[in-house]
Amino acid sequence: MKKQKIKFEVYWIGTGYGCYAKDYCREFLGETWAVSEAQAINNIRHRTGFPRYDCLGDIYDEGHVDFELKAFVA
Repeated sequence: MKKQKIKFEVYWIGTGYGCYAKDYCREFLGETWAVSEAQAINNIRHRTGFPRYDCLGDIYDEGHVDFELKAFVA
């Protein structure tokens, strides 16, 4: 029997450290139906052609931001 699909919302989330704000950004990328969080992220990555940077820093090493895709049940 197939797993039931769930509606997910996928966000591009940046968490800042040092001189950057703690919640640097949270960008909504879209909604999708999937059986797991990983599949939802892959669906949105494929749909949007998402090769974006995964970190941001400054030349003085005062802080940096780590980015990741996260899916939440809608």
